[in-house]
Amino acid sequence: KCGVSPRLGCRLVQIVSGLWLASLWLPHGQWFDSSPMAHLVQAKLVLLGFTALLGVHARLALIPKLDAQRLPQLGLHIVLITLTAVAFVWVGSGFRFGGLF
Repeated sequence: KCGVSPRLGCRLVQIVSGLWLASLWLPHGQWFDSSPMAHLVQAKLVLLGFTALLGVHARLALIPKLDAQRLPQLGLHIVLITLTAVAFVWVGSGFRFGGLF
């Protein structure tokens, strides 16, 4: 538990803190420039959005109707979240080492 009411959820905290951290690296007006730092922020924002979409889909569509037939869908969600987490680490290392590639 993240200490937030269940209504708001931990996902909202993740999204707000992700946007706040992005603003620490670049001002909002520079997020969509073509600089290497802007590309890192853009990649992080895309990953953040993908994580939020997966979480909402799992919470509203998958978990309430979970049964033996839907377990493969849950497995796919787990794989996608894991790959997204690895991508977050890879992109995050770009902040330290100067880029994605």
